[in-house]
Amino acid sequence: MGRPTDLVQGTLDLLILRTIQHEPKHGWAIAKRIQHVSNDVLKVQQGSLYPALPPREGRLDQLVQDVRCGTRALTRSRGFAGTSVATLALTIGATTAIISVVWGILFQPLPVAEPERLVRIVNIAFIGELVELRARARTLDVPQC
Repeated sequence: MGRPTDLVQGTLDLLILRTIQHEPKHGWAIAKRIQHVSNDVLKVQQGSLYPALPPREGRLDQLVQDVRCGTRALTRSRGFAGTSVATLALTIGATTAIISVVWGILFQPLPVAEPERLVRIVNIAFIGELVELRARARTLDVPQC
């Protein structure tokens, strides 16, 4: 007996309804179930499966179902789940640390009474120059060394 290449119009809808009659499933599980029941004779592609799926009634129910399915998949491969959780934890921690440093440097006010009066002095090679600058300063408060 040859393998059918085309389904009779409406057959896919019946197969999908029969598959989800006893237990709600997502698209991939429906396609795998149809393929398994038909002994690999029918292979349903996503392009034909998703338009034929019945409309979802409750988004919250679907979310709960998706979380359960994801949890089952992660419990089957614990190494992958552990690696994924560790990667997420490290990434979130590193991002938090970087944002904390950037926030502290760029957005927090300086810990001085009047930060607008601060002046940066560069290229002073000797202490003598600093002493001379302090002696000539009339408008700046120069801290004592």
